[in-house]
Amino acid sequence: MGNGRTILKENKKELHHDHLDETVLYEIFTRLPQECLAELRYACKTFHKWTSWSKFVADSFHLSRPALLVQVPGNLRSKAFKTRFLELDSEGLGFKNKKFGMSKMGKARSTCNGLLLVNDTNKEKCLVVMNVLTKCYVAIPFCPSHCKHEACGLALVFNPHDKVYKVVHVYNAGFGFEIFTLGCSGNEWKVIPGPFSGPGEQPFGAQFRWSDPLSTNGQLILHWDVDSREYIISFDTSEETFRRTCYPCRFEEGTGTLLETGGNLSFAHRSSSTQFDVWVLEDFERQVWNKSYSVLAESISYTSQEINALPSFENLVPLFSLRDGEIMLFRHKSSPCWYLFEKKLRVLKKLSGMPVKTTPKLLLYKSSLVRWKNKEELLVRETI
Repeated sequence: MGNGRTILKENKKELHHDHLDETVLYEIFTRLPQECLAELRYACKTFHKWTSWSKFVADSFHLSRPALLVQVPGNLRSKAFKTRFLELDSEGLGFKNKKFGMSKMGKARSTCNGLLLVNDTNKEKCLVVMNVLTKCYVAIPFCPSHCKHEACGLALVFNPHDKVYKVVHVYNAGFGFEIFTLGCSGNEWKVIPGPFSGPGEQPFGAQFRWSDPLSTNGQLILHWDVDSREYIISFDTSEETFRRTCYPCRFEEGTGTLLETGGNLSFAHRSSSTQFDVWVLEDFERQVWNKSYSVLAESISYTSQEINALPSFENLVPLFSLRDGEIMLFRHKSSPCWYLFEKKLRVLKKLSGMPVKTTPKLLLYKSSLVRWKNKEELLVRETI
């Protein structure tokens, strides 16, 4: 697909579109890449109208494909992170670089509807919500706990019931969970009690640090690993309530990883030195898990540009589930290697040229045309 200027040049007649039904054009243009639509925004009145219309913005976003946002720390003197945007190829056995608006930025903590929640590189304790594509930006006020946002949990969510964006933050469960609604009139955080009534109820020790949660169920539910082998803590961002979600099976320390698969919570468990089992939480309310599939070492094909053996499963750590669980991304525990597993073909492929000298920050990200002129426009939106 060419860029916006190329399409504009090659389709001058279609821009007048008197002979084309507008519904057909709408269906065509909702399927164009978001970056292309951003370039076409000022091509004519029709494009400007559509790209300003909340329904078109939502429809085109939902039809776009996500890619992997990969961040690694820059040099020691800079707080900026080097950023790459990687898109799976058509076969799902490799990545290709995709254009992203910034090569260096603050640490991206969460993403929602094409927006990024990012640590500000210029101000300590400061968070910003930005859209890299539309260049919109809003600063979040300091949180009540005065956290530096170096060892805490953060998430940006959109509540379709209240139709608002929220930032959810936890630094210390004893202090409580902090929630900020973007565009709210008071411009203030609120604090709600955490999931534990006291330190004696917490499954973790003094060295535990909260991390960024995993979001599922349309990003309405957040999940935290709390160093328990029995349960995780789940948070309903709409009702603002906590609950314990039990694991589907017993497991040893270091053998299980929480993932998001097709919108649901999943659990990749290394059940032996030659087998991974993938469980999916199909019913969150009733806590119904289903073993979706298993990866068996003896039944997969291994491909690599180098002549070497299949890596031991004991050295593989699941990183991400892609394409609704059809693809699993792994990293090696002790070497800078990534691997892709394709479920249908049962192929494990070693990737080359990946930015993994250190443990990267990974987010599944889609660009969007969401824009605003002031922060109040982020409050009570009809769509995303």
